[in-house]
Amino acid sequence: MVSLGGSSRGSGFFCYDLLQNQDEETERIISVEEQPQFRPVRTVWVSILLMLLLIILQCVAFYVPWYCSQGGDGSDGGGRRCSIKSSSALVYIQVLFWCVLVLIDQYFRLQHRKVRKEGFLQFYRRNRVLRRAALYVFSVGNAVLLILQIILQDLCTENQNCTLFKPVNYLQLVISIENLVSFPLVVFYLVNTMKFNNKRPAADVDQDDLLASFSHDYVPGTEIGYRDEDAVDEVIEKQSEVIKYLKRHNKKTGA
Repeated sequence: MVSLGGSSRGSGFFCYDLLQNQDEETERIISVEEQPQFRPVRTVWVSILLMLLLIILQCVAFYVPWYCSQGGDGSDGGGRRCSIKSSSALVYIQVLFWCVLVLIDQYFRLQHRKVRKEGFLQFYRRNRVLRRAALYVFSVGNAVLLILQIILQDLCTENQNCTLFKPVNYLQLVISIENLVSFPLVVFYLVNTMKFNNKRPAADVDQDDLLASFSHDYVPGTEIGYRDEDAVDEVIEKQSEVIKYLKRHNKKTGA
């Protein structure tokens, strides 16, 4: 009887351990299934393409005036090879490149919205301005080119140089400055994206130190009545992003 009682108690403990292990395994599987699978940001190839386009634009800005001046008198009139002036050709090229940047920006925007919906809020916030840097730079450049073109039209004639340079040289200078500013920013964004894809981090809302980062980001002032509006707005924005992500995640999981 003693041996039978001990055997029954051993069987009971064995069944209890087995059920407990099964419950833990089930919870682990459910948690893995609910956790969104990491998807890399698919903007690396577009960033590399943009870098190549910037290099091509810089080369074209100097090649077109040289090509148009061949066979002519070397002025900005275009010679025999081009039907328009070199300065006008560069303006058309600039506008065309800006249109390409708008399309690239829309693609970046689509990919970053996916990253935001998947819960990678810090990456989205850190790069939402950087991803549009080239578009911002060339938009400012378009305004400068427009003003410069009007000034050159008023002060210069087709057969007369303006101060030390020809009109086309001023346009080449503006395009070179645009590339000089945009290229490092595109490289910096590319490096950030590649590091993020290689790291394959978990979503920000799934990390244990997310709430701790909120408290570290906002440190109230020591003076009575002091309130840091920028810090408060930043914390509220972060919390809003987390709430939006959790709502989308609950809809997907059917909670």
